[in-house]
Amino acid sequence: SATSTKKPQGKYSTGKWGRFLRAPDAYFEAISKCGDQLERLEDIAEIQRGIRSGANQFFYLPNKHFDTDIQDDDLCLKSTDTGEVEYRIPQEYWMQKTTNGWQPNYLLKNSRGFDNPIFDENSLDIESSLRYVVIIDDPKNELDEETERYVEWGESHDTESCDHCRKTSPIPDSCSDSGAGWYDINPMLRRGDILPMQNIDRRHAYWVPRLRTYIDQRLHGIEVPGSERERMAVAGMLNSTFGYMQLEINGRANLGQGALDVTTDDHGLSQIPSVESLSDDQIEAIIDRFSDVGNRKVGSVFEELGTDTSSDVSLDDVAEDRRALD
Repeated sequence: SATSTKKPQGKYSTGKWGRFLRAPDAYFEAISKCGDQLERLEDIAEIQRGIRSGANQFFYLPNKHFDTDIQDDDLCLKSTDTGEVEYRIPQEYWMQKTTNGWQPNYLLKNSRGFDNPIFDENSLDIESSLRYVVIIDDPKNELDEETERYVEWGESHDTESCDHCRKTSPIPDSCSDSGAGWYDINPMLRRGDILPMQNIDRRHAYWVPRLRTYIDQRLHGIEVPGSERERMAVAGMLNSTFGYMQLEINGRANLGQGALDVTTDDHGLSQIPSVESLSDDQIEAIIDRFSDVGNRKVGSVFEELGTDTSSDVSLDDVAEDRRALD
């Protein structure tokens, strides 16, 4: 219309058509004003999708086959049918040695249970979004007796007659063979400094774990080079309303009822100010304001903006800490 901002003209061969059809005028105004100060996320960070293990019933614990209990540093696997301990996984295969001592090999399966954008894995419940991941990266002939027995369970388990298994193919046939054996998931594991979701509905967030944690395929991992300061500055900018708007623009609206499918490439198209272009005071201000937003429960996009009708959006109704971050 005559009152609309004129859309960019020229060749669109390197861009996604969706943004030209779906983005509001404010998006193009921001892009044109910021110019060279903006960088694509894919140019400043590595973005990877979490792993597809091929056999969650073997690698992720607890599960429908086994409950878990910790005894003498071993992870004891108790049959969900009988309650009896059937296998014991030694410390070196379910934990990792860090500068702070031995820590569990945690894996985030989804964002269920996430409340605050900045979160501690220890605040999550095992079996909700959090699992232990078994990392057996030694040749089979070097495994201890207990671990070898567990590997042999995976090799002999009858998936066709098992009520708990969704796949009917043998467990080894569903796994990669790029490590010490089919049972070695280590080469496939992915982590991230910042964790966006694959599918997004009403709640938008770039999740920030306090410790870098392994992730499953429903999450993406963004690895930001540099210091913790740079990581938090990038996380703050992505968690701004401008960052959320770009999720809406770049995501694929093919799930119905407004839900989005967002691939690693889609996340990579988001543009944020270059950290190098910001002053120390600006970086500290972003981190400080993101700390306020990141350490409280994030609401739906409608709750964060104070309305569920676009025509009624008002700065006065936007959550105060979010407005400060923006």
